[in-house]
Amino acid sequence: MDELTRWVNEATSFLPRKATKTGPSTRRPAHSSKIQRACDRQIRLLEREAMIAKDVVTDMFIVTHSMRQISTLAHIETVAPIKLIPSSPSASDLNDWRMALQQGIRERRQVLREAHRLQRTELLQKLQDRCRERIDRPGEREIQELMGKRVKQNAPDYRASRNPNKKHPDNLSGRLSRAKWSCWLKRVLGDEVDRCLHQAWGSDEEWDGEDDQQGKSHRYRTDYATIELARLAPCDLRVRISPIHSLPDL
Repeated sequence: MDELTRWVNEATSFLPRKATKTGPSTRRPAHSSKIQRACDRQIRLLEREAMIAKDVVTDMFIVTHSMRQISTLAHIETVAPIKLIPSSPSASDLNDWRMALQQGIRERRQVLREAHRLQRTELLQKLQDRCRERIDRPGEREIQELMGKRVKQNAPDYRASRNPNKKHPDNLSGRLSRAKWSCWLKRVLGDEVDRCLHQAWGSDEEWDGEDDQQGKSHRYRTDYATIELARLAPCDLRVRISPIHSLPDL
């Protein structure tokens, strides 16, 4: 049996153990002022004593340490001090003691609420001051956009890397007649693209290099792609399509 116990202990020692952290929490508590900490501490003491005072009787009464501690609490402005109960109290003295405890709790809670309100007001004022300083600093693009002093620049429809080695071909050019261009594009993008081709192609008059349609881009959007057509010469048309993985379809 001893040998079995030893083997069990050896096997148990190799099992993974869960680390248990003890001690106070390392989380930083919220900032509290001196008056807030004093009110919170005194309220807890008075609430505990008020629970005890409910069961106190005159026959077996003694003045406890907590009662003396309450009578010597640090003074808080606008809060009346609580007098120590007599060593041989009557029923009315006990009732006055209970009422004094409840009154002390209410007064300290009122002071604590006012301290919280002032703290929130101060923090909000600091935040507003920092926001105003940030607005006054030059070069704040987003603030200028919100105030209407700057037009937000939209992202370009076609993005490419600045590194030439990373750039992928996103367009193709060809010299075909309008009929062949129309047949080819409609087979891939549908019949609606013919309208964009008509706008990009312009008139069939002699190309003199000064036509209004020269190099002008016309975009056509479908549910899955955006195509851009630009006429560069009488029979030369540049086709650019986004996203790039739709380019092999052409």
